[in-house]
Amino acid sequence: MRLKNKRILILMPFFFEYEKVIGDRLNELGATVFLINQDIFDINIIHHLLSTYSKALFDIDILNYYKKMTKEIENIDIVLVIKGSTLHEKSIEYLRNKYKCKFILYQWDSIIINPEADKIAESFDEVYTFDIKDSIERGWKYRPLFFDHRKVYKNMDKKYAISCICTLHSNRARNIKYLINFAKDNNMEYFCYLYINRLVYLRQRYLKKNSVFDVDYSMLQFKTLTSEEVNHIYKTSKCVFDYKSPYQTGLTMRSIEAIGNGCKLITNNEFIKSEKLYCKENIWIYNEEKMDIPLDFVCSPYKKLSDELYEYYSIDGWIKEIFSLT
Repeated sequence: MRLKNKRILILMPFFFEYEKVIGDRLNELGATVFLINQDIFDINIIHHLLSTYSKALFDIDILNYYKKMTKEIENIDIVLVIKGSTLHEKSIEYLRNKYKCKFILYQWDSIIINPEADKIAESFDEVYTFDIKDSIERGWKYRPLFFDHRKVYKNMDKKYAISCICTLHSNRARNIKYLINFAKDNNMEYFCYLYINRLVYLRQRYLKKNSVFDVDYSMLQFKTLTSEEVNHIYKTSKCVFDYKSPYQTGLTMRSIEAIGNGCKLITNNEFIKSEKLYCKENIWIYNEEKMDIPLDFVCSPYKKLSDELYEYYSIDGWIKEIFSLT
């Protein structure tokens, strides 16, 4: 790959260690990678308060944050921004003046979830999205997410009949309750992990009074699993449960990680039927109102896909396309 000796700056959410997966693989391919967490809400409560009560001060806060984080980083060849929800006109202007190089934007949220993408997209040389609908409507390049093929283990014992690892939003708490009851009723081993950042949870539940976050506290986890832990769960799971948000058409990360780890997928995403990886033996599309998971689907064997498909959906396939190496 033509990444040897390239200096790459990546601004992205630090989420389930996906930043480490991307950074480590690029380093293995010969690049030097600098990672900056773009989710400044994760850093301290001050950012939360400013974003809630003073947009003007929050905008200044964002600009100062990126100036501080990039102060010692020079001579960049490529800037990759994933999501970019805390970037605004002034911060992008600062970065483009500092780094005279190629700027790439990748969206792993749908535009309706991250509307800031529309405001910043024109400032980038190339724009990719995981959401097929956003790609069609905006002329952005479509590119699904990835699984880390370096951490896939074949022929592993499948301890869990069903597993679910997700972040709290929409109806996920309700769905996890159904999943747990389904597994218990059928004497199945299961694994469920519902994550939310503690500061985000407090802000949404008590400051914004968001009903989605009014869930049983005992269901929640406030620490993300490492990529190693996530892969261990998936490689020992027969089926992975997936819930896309109501406005999203793109495949979630867990959908592709499931296939990469030889797991069946239970999802509410109808758009998966148009994907290269779709086959009815491995994927069950449920109706959210009924939540009817067939027992025979869970119990039947996984159908192996072609090596070409696994390559396309791997981190290497993603890197090749995002960095125009194909």
